[in-house]
Amino acid sequence: MKALDLFDKQGDNYSLKITKGQRMLFVGRSGSGKSNAMVSFPKDMYEFDIDNRFRGAASAIKWVGLEDFRRIEFDFYNPKDGFDALDAKLNQLANDIESKRSRVQTIGVESVGALIFLLVLDSQRKRGIKDTPGGFKGKVRGKVEFLHPDDYNYCSTALRLIMFNYIFPLNEMGINTIFSAWIADKWGKAKDAKEFDPAVVIGEKLLGPGNMVEEFIGYFDEMYYFRKHNPIIPSKPPKYTVEFNGGFAKTAYPLSPGEIDVTGKSFFPTWKSLVEASLVIKENKV
Repeated sequence: MKALDLFDKQGDNYSLKITKGQRMLFVGRSGSGKSNAMVSFPKDMYEFDIDNRFRGAASAIKWVGLEDFRRIEFDFYNPKDGFDALDAKLNQLANDIESKRSRVQTIGVESVGALIFLLVLDSQRKRGIKDTPGGFKGKVRGKVEFLHPDDYNYCSTALRLIMFNYIFPLNEMGINTIFSAWIADKWGKAKDAKEFDPAVVIGEKLLGPGNMVEEFIGYFDEMYYFRKHNPIIPSKPPKYTVEFNGGFAKTAYPLSPGEIDVTGKSFFPTWKSLVEASLVIKENKV
């Protein structure tokens, strides 16, 4: 495959090609518009609802439209169901899509933090502390058992299996896969703080164990930061923006830095038009 295959040629102009099978990570605080953006992508769509909060996407019906909304299906994945339930559904989806028995074009997973929590709890159960003689366990305080290092290893391995066994092959088949992740305040000492000064907000972080979150981020070229801006006047509606490039956001497309207003807009066609306009190169003929 040649590098120029990434572009469409029309006359003397080359424009960046938007390939099928986008792999994206949407980040932002709760209520920032991540779910609404997700459901704007091509249908049919299936959603892994691990947060049990997918109902928040219902307001997107205003710009997605009733007919498209009918083509969205979702299931809640309780942490007690563990990795096995996720693996079974991903396997079914992959097989049905490959054999043309399914029309799914977009798969959503909400959220990364909840997925990690589901996996580490699954590891605790499967270690068989109570039922297996000599079973190992971490520290226990009251009725709460702390996570063992093996739980983190289990979770990290399960995430890799999800990505390499299912997500990457689904992308190759032209299926969009979109994950969401929550952002929270990062607390610590100010730069010039004294020993007994209280902690202050020093930045932001993605919710989830640091090493696993950092590894997971590496699987995505497209990572977009969604924000909700509450108005000064309470009677006014909030403003919703997305950032494609800078800070937490990153992209393989030549999209400009800075926040883009997406209030009341269907995200996918808005994003598509921005990408199509982001790079057009004219061929200089001698």
